Amino acid sequence: MEFEKWAAYQTALRKLVVNVDGEERQAAPWPDWAITTVIDTSRVWPAVWRAVSCHKTQMAIHRKLEELSNEHQRSLWGTQEFYRVFSVVNGGRAQESDLFEGLR
Repeated sequence: MEFEKWAAYQTALRKLVVNVDGEERQAAPWPDWAITTVIDTSRVWPAVWRAVSCHKTQMAIHRKLEELSNEHQRSLWGTQEFYRVFSVVNGGRAQESDLFEGLR
C-alpha cells in the first residue's frame, strides 16, 4: 500500500488494532509487490467517500475518517488496490489497471 494512504489511515486511527479471542491483531499494509491491480479513482474520490459514508453504522471509525483533511481523503479514496491470489492474466508480473484485464 502506498505510503500516503497508510499515513492517512494512521492519522485517523493511530494504531489499527482489533482484539480477536483475546489476541491483539494489528493491521499492516499490503506490501507493494502483493498488489496486482490499482484502479485510479482520483477523479471520483468524493463519490467513493460518499459511498463509504453510507455505511456509518458498520464503521465505528467513521467519525475519525470524517475529520481527515481533503489531502488525506484523496489519498484514501483516490485509488483502489486489489490483489489476486492467482492470476492467469499475467502471472502477477505486471500490475493491472482494470479488474477485467485480459478477460475481454
